[in-house]
Amino acid sequence: QGAGLIYQIIFPIFSSIQNNSSRLKRGVLKSLGITFIFSLFFGLFIYKFSPILIELILGKEWLPMIPALNILIIFGILRPLISVGVALFDAVGQPNLTATVNLIKLIALVIFIFPLIHKFGIIGVAWAVVIAQIAVYPWFIVKLVKTLK
Repeated sequence: QGAGLIYQIIFPIFSSIQNNSSRLKRGVLKSLGITFIFSLFFGLFIYKFSPILIELILGKEWLPMIPALNILIIFGILRPLISVGVALFDAVGQPNLTATVNLIKLIALVIFIFPLIHKFGIIGVAWAVVIAQIAVYPWFIVKLVKTLK
Protein backbone atom coordinates (compact mmCIF):
# COMPACT_ATOMS: atom_id res chain seq x y z
CA GLN A 1 0.00 0.00 0.00
CA GLY A 2 2.95 2.35 0.45
CA ALA A 3 3.48 2.51 -3.30
CA GLY A 4 -0.18 3.43 -3.82
CA LEU A 5 0.09 6.15 -1.20
CA ILE A 6 3.17 7.56 -2.92
CA TYR A 7 1.24 7.71 -6.19
CA GLN A 8 -1.73 9.44 -4.55
CA ILE A 9 0.52 12.11 -3.08
CA ILE A 10 2.83 12.68 -6.04
CA PHE A 11 0.40 12.44 -8.99
CA PRO A 12 -1.50 15.68 -8.22
CA ILE A 13 1.78 17.54 -7.67
CA PHE A 14 3.22 16.33 -10.96
CA SER A 15 -0.05 17.13 -12.73
CA SER A 16 0.02 20.72 -11.48
CA ILE A 17 3.59 21.30 -12.73
CA GLN A 18 3.48 19.17 -15.89
CA ASN A 19 4.05 22.20 -18.14
CA ASN A 20 7.12 23.38 -16.23
CA SER A 21 9.81 20.91 -17.29
CA SER A 22 12.52 22.14 -14.91
CA ARG A 23 10.22 21.95 -11.86
CA LEU A 24 8.91 18.59 -12.99
CA LYS A 25 12.43 17.22 -13.42
CA ARG A 26 13.46 18.49 -9.96
CA GLY A 27 10.27 17.09 -8.46
CA VAL A 28 10.83 13.66 -9.98
CA LEU A 29 14.46 13.51 -8.85
CA LYS A 30 13.59 14.65 -5.32
CA SER A 31 10.68 12.21 -5.16
CA LEU A 32 12.86 9.33 -6.33
CA GLY A 33 15.54 10.20 -3.77
CA ILE A 34 13.16 10.58 -0.84
CA THR A 35 11.21 7.47 -1.81
CA PHE A 36 14.38 5.41 -2.11
CA ILE A 37 15.73 6.57 1.26
CA PHE A 38 12.46 5.82 3.07
CA SER A 39 12.07 2.46 1.31
CA LEU A 40 15.66 1.50 2.07
CA PHE A 41 15.40 2.40 5.75
CA PHE A 42 12.07 0.60 6.09
CA GLY A 43 13.51 -2.46 4.32
CA LEU A 44 16.56 -2.48 6.58
CA PHE A 45 14.31 -2.14 9.63
CA ILE A 46 12.22 -5.12 8.53
CA TYR A 47 15.36 -7.11 7.75
CA LYS A 48 16.88 -6.39 11.15
CA PHE A 49 13.80 -6.85 13.30
CA SER A 50 11.67 -9.36 11.39
CA PRO A 51 12.69 -12.36 13.54
CA ILE A 52 11.63 -10.54 16.70
CA LEU A 53 8.44 -9.11 15.20
CA ILE A 54 7.37 -12.36 13.57
CA GLU A 55 7.91 -14.37 16.73
CA LEU A 56 6.12 -11.76 18.83
CA ILE A 57 3.14 -11.23 16.52
CA LEU A 58 2.71 -14.53 14.68
CA GLY A 59 4.59 -17.04 16.81
CA LYS A 60 7.66 -19.24 16.40
CA GLU A 61 5.99 -21.47 13.81
CA TRP A 62 6.18 -18.56 11.31
CA LEU A 63 9.94 -18.05 11.63
CA PRO A 64 10.69 -20.27 8.58
CA MET A 65 9.13 -17.56 6.38
CA ILE A 66 12.01 -15.17 7.11
CA PRO A 67 14.18 -16.19 4.12
CA ALA A 68 11.32 -15.45 1.69
CA LEU A 69 10.54 -12.22 3.52
CA ASN A 70 14.17 -11.13 3.24
CA ILE A 71 14.05 -11.61 -0.53
CA LEU A 72 10.76 -9.69 -0.77
CA ILE A 73 12.40 -6.77 1.03
CA ILE A 74 14.24 -6.13 -2.26
CA PHE A 75 10.86 -5.83 -3.97
CA GLY A 76 9.69 -3.52 -1.19
CA ILE A 77 12.63 -1.20 -1.77
CA LEU A 78 12.26 -1.14 -5.56
CA ARG A 79 8.46 -1.01 -5.96
CA PRO A 80 7.87 2.52 -4.64
CA LEU A 81 10.36 3.93 -7.16
CA ILE A 82 8.16 2.66 -9.98
CA SER A 83 5.23 4.51 -8.37
CA VAL A 84 7.05 7.81 -8.80
CA GLY A 85 7.56 7.12 -12.50
CA VAL A 86 4.00 5.91 -12.98
CA ALA A 87 2.73 9.13 -11.37
CA LEU A 88 4.89 11.09 -13.82
CA PHE A 89 3.68 9.12 -16.85
CA ASP A 90 0.05 9.58 -15.85
CA ALA A 91 0.51 13.27 -15.01
CA VAL A 92 1.95 14.08 -18.42
CA GLY A 93 -0.78 12.16 -20.25
CA GLN A 94 1.05 8.91 -21.01
CA PRO A 95 -0.97 6.23 -19.16
CA ASN A 96 0.00 3.72 -21.87
CA LEU A 97 3.48 3.69 -20.30
CA THR A 98 1.94 2.65 -16.99
CA ALA A 99 0.19 -0.24 -18.73
CA THR A 100 3.48 -1.26 -20.33
CA VAL A 101 5.22 -1.28 -16.93
CA ASN A 102 2.62 -3.72 -15.65
CA LEU A 103 2.73 -5.84 -18.80
CA ILE A 104 6.52 -6.23 -18.61
CA LYS A 105 6.28 -7.26 -14.95
CA LEU A 106 3.51 -9.75 -15.73
CA ILE A 107 5.43 -11.33 -18.60
CA ALA A 108 8.59 -11.64 -16.48
CA LEU A 109 6.59 -13.12 -13.59
CA VAL A 110 4.96 -15.71 -15.85
CA ILE A 111 8.34 -16.65 -17.34
CA PHE A 112 10.10 -17.08 -13.99
CA ILE A 113 7.52 -18.17 -11.44
CA PHE A 114 6.94 -21.77 -12.49
CA PRO A 115 10.58 -22.83 -12.91
CA LEU A 116 11.55 -21.09 -9.67
CA ILE A 117 8.63 -22.57 -7.72
CA HIS A 118 9.57 -26.01 -9.00
CA LYS A 119 13.22 -25.62 -8.03
CA PHE A 120 13.02 -23.53 -4.82
CA GLY A 121 9.42 -23.53 -3.54
CA ILE A 122 8.33 -20.41 -1.66
CA ILE A 123 11.82 -18.92 -2.00
CA GLY A 124 11.43 -19.28 -5.76
CA VAL A 125 8.15 -17.38 -5.66
CA ALA A 126 9.85 -14.54 -3.80
CA TRP A 127 12.68 -14.43 -6.34
CA ALA A 128 10.22 -14.49 -9.26
CA VAL A 129 8.46 -11.43 -7.84
CA VAL A 130 11.78 -9.61 -7.38
CA ILE A 131 13.03 -10.57 -10.86
CA ALA A 132 9.77 -9.35 -12.41
CA GLN A 133 10.21 -6.01 -10.64
CA ILE A 134 13.85 -5.70 -11.73
CA ALA A 135 13.00 -6.71 -15.32
CA VAL A 136 11.01 -3.54 -15.88
CA TYR A 137 13.79 -1.18 -14.81
CA PRO A 138 15.84 -0.92 -18.04
CA TRP A 139 12.76 0.02 -20.08
CA PHE A 140 11.41 2.15 -17.23
CA ILE A 141 14.60 4.21 -16.89
CA VAL A 142 14.75 4.87 -20.65
CA LYS A 143 11.11 6.05 -20.70
CA LEU A 144 11.60 8.13 -17.54
CA VAL A 145 14.57 9.96 -19.07
CA LYS A 146 12.72 10.51 -22.38
CA THR A 147 9.64 11.82 -20.55
CA LEU A 148 11.71 14.30 -18.56
CA LYS A 149 13.43 15.75 -21.68
